[in-house]
Amino acid sequence: QGQGSRATAMIEAAKRSGHWVLLQNVHLAKSWCEELDRIVQSLDENSHSISPKFRLFLTSLPVDYFPVNVLQSCIKMTTEPPTGVKANMLRTMEMHLDEEMLNGDGGGQYDDVLGIDGGVWKKLLYSLCMFHAVVAERKKFGSIGWNASYNFSDSDFTTGVLTLRRMLEDMIAGGGEEEIPLDSLVFVTGQIVYGGRVTDDWDRRCLMSVMSMFYNESVLDEGYSFIREGTPKEIKSGLAPSKDLSYVEVERWISTVLPSSDPPSMFGMHSNADIQCNKRQSQALFDNLLDIIAPVSDVASQVRVETSGSKDEDVTTKLKRSKSRSRSRSGSGGLNSPDSVVSTSVSDLLISLPDPLLEDRASVLHHSTFHGMGNALTVVLFQECRKFNLLLDFVRTTLEDLCQAILGEIAMSARLETMYKSIYNKVIPDAWRKYSYPSMKDLEHWMQDLTARVDFMSAWLERPQSVKSFWLPALFFPQGFCTAVLQNYSRKHKVPINVLGFAYEVVMGEVKDQESVEEGVMVHGLFMQGMRWAWEVEEVEVEDDDDDETTDEDDNDDVLVEEDGESSVEKKKEKEKKKKKKKKKQEGHTTSLLTRFTGKGYIADETSGQTISPCPILHFLPDEDHVVESDVYVTPCYKTSLRSGTLGTSGISTNFVVGIELPSSRGKEFW
Repeated sequence: QGQGSRATAMIEAAKRSGHWVLLQNVHLAKSWCEELDRIVQSLDENSHSISPKFRLFLTSLPVDYFPVNVLQSCIKMTTEPPTGVKANMLRTMEMHLDEEMLNGDGGGQYDDVLGIDGGVWKKLLYSLCMFHAVVAERKKFGSIGWNASYNFSDSDFTTGVLTLRRMLEDMIAGGGEEEIPLDSLVFVTGQIVYGGRVTDDWDRRCLMSVMSMFYNESVLDEGYSFIREGTPKEIKSGLAPSKDLSYVEVERWISTVLPSSDPPSMFGMHSNADIQCNKRQSQALFDNLLDIIAPVSDVASQVRVETSGSKDEDVTTKLKRSKSRSRSRSGSGGLNSPDSVVSTSVSDLLISLPDPLLEDRASVLHHSTFHGMGNALTVVLFQECRKFNLLLDFVRTTLEDLCQAILGEIAMSARLETMYKSIYNKVIPDAWRKYSYPSMKDLEHWMQDLTARVDFMSAWLERPQSVKSFWLPALFFPQGFCTAVLQNYSRKHKVPINVLGFAYEVVMGEVKDQESVEEGVMVHGLFMQGMRWAWEVEEVEVEDDDDDETTDEDDNDDVLVEEDGESSVEKKKEKEKKKKKKKKKQEGHTTSLLTRFTGKGYIADETSGQTISPCPILHFLPDEDHVVESDVYVTPCYKTSLRSGTLGTSGISTNFVVGIELPSSRGKEFW
């Protein structure tokens, strides 16, 4: 603060004397940016009175309020952090490590830790370098790397080095008989040094899992690879250098052994992670291209004088008539004009927009009480219906306003112009997002999704008995739905809600085949990312029995059963089957294997090329004093694949719904 006047005076003096001026961190002086814009413009206007030796240098972070004229009139140079694990490792070696830290110089400050048998210091130091590079590079994978974006800096690494050195020195001071404090190193480095930047609990769990790959007893062995699963070539590229290598040799090792293009296995991910990364980069590229394109309304001025008609005439009818007139006048070229494209889209959206949900008519179908108290699910239902009706009303109103603006009946406001551009680019307008549920779909698929959600809510509202399984993603606030299920259980069994949790059961079959459950709810419509569900199968040996086939008539003759036991007909038939079976075995008859599902399953690694897979139906069953079993993996469930959201007062992201426990044949570190 207060540096603007000093900077202005310095520039004025340097213009006459021919000195160079460097202003650092200009983005911190937001209020002075307008003055900077005026100064730069004056440099062009009064160039004859400025010394030819004068230069003005500016440094700034990329911020939206930086003057555009300054950017356009200057020479720009961008500095970005290195990308890739190899580049990060070489940068860390160059900036933070030296020959003394790896080899010592006799009487130096690192001689004590270098003297520990087995090269513990050098191996753990290299592990820390790899860990720093890996956690910094994970952000390129987007939400499957970290839920939120974290800028792990050099200070985190230097603090980690100091922590490592201090703990090893404490071990030496204790006589050197103690074990290497790996558990303490994992906790302090993971939870405090790097974990201090992490705001999401699920990211913290991931960070600690990654930390365990780099600080463990196996790291101290020769030939350890930081890549646990992958092709032989990938595993070889993750090998740690020998403890006997010098500083120069370690640099050469990094340059030659580490791959130039990081395989996903280096981050503990499936090969599909590259697909996600490439899609994310491509989406960002096209989003930027769409931002550059600025469609200009070109039909409104022509139609403005031709919108005659009844005042009560539907706005879509006016829009269709004006479009036909515009086409007849401008020929085929008018079909692809921005106004024509937007008009067609608006008309289609208005036609496909579902009708509001009728709360009053359906309120009598829902019980107001549940075991003598209010039904919490009914409260959730009507809250959701109000949110959907508010969204539908706002979408319809804004679309009609945009129609009138295109027809020239009302002025095109800034909000309508922004909406015009969004519809032209086939994206959801920002004004709608304020009333909408979180969604990452384009405009067309968002409207289809909205229609499907309203259909489900309509079925729940008007035909509650037909809903056997609930489409959890259809709700605005699925967290409230889960809480309502616990509330109903609490009221029914007279137990405090704070001791309740969910037990989860995976159900085989289709939604239409499910029956209502007494406790909890059935939930469908979820998807899995980074894993898939695999049903267990078993093979049953079945004898080939062609001679034993019976007709429908035979079957009808043998189904009579006595009330007190088996009939004589059935007993006789069973004896004949046993005799035939024994005879076939003696004669060497062949058997075949029948594969069938056991009804049990587990989460398995995803299939190559398939990044998203459907989740089977889940039974959310409230459970008192619920304890998580050791053979399950607690999977976080989010509203969207973006995963990130606004942190609430409880410290939990608004995008997070619930942690679902699923059986797994692998340890949680794998996931």
